[in-house]
Amino acid sequence: SSVSTQSTGCWKNGEIENFTWQHHGYSQQITPDNFKNLSVQMLQLNINHKEKLDIAVEIVFEKAVLEPLYSQTYANLCKIMGSIKLPEEQYAKVSPFRRKLLNRLQTEFFREKSDEDKLTKQMDKLQLQTDWTTESEKQSHVEELLYQRGKLKKKMLGNINLSGNFFKQWNCCHLKSLS
Repeated sequence: SSVSTQSTGCWKNGEIENFTWQHHGYSQQITPDNFKNLSVQMLQLNINHKEKLDIAVEIVFEKAVLEPLYSQTYANLCKIMGSIKLPEEQYAKVSPFRRKLLNRLQTEFFREKSDEDKLTKQMDKLQLQTDWTTESEKQSHVEELLYQRGKLKKKMLGNINLSGNFFKQWNCCHLKSLS
């Protein structure tokens, strides 16, 4: 596939594809036991472009939200990745990783609420519908909506867990630096 050259030059020689593959691979393997080693390897991936930062935030966010049991581990990873500075943001007060992650958490929170409202309206409409061929057809549609709601609830819980653990990590560090 042909990818156009970006102004940052980040696309040359499949750099983004390789970065994505490596970052995703490390995030798939990370556990509390191997956290130290893999987090160092992830930092060594040279996140020096906005495109790489966006990918890193998205991968960490998705993994953390879908695996709430590891949200503390991912919050620790976010704390470490908060040290990343892009060349154009060396003097920023808030790290670009932290800022992008906070924006992603907030966006997801409001999107999930909107999606939940849509599912509730669909369920209400489904319950009022009377032109079903069979009762099992209606039940099949109800079960699908309940499945979608369950997936959404799991993602919402993951988002809340990551948010809480992320803020706990940030506040601990922030309060220590104020002492």
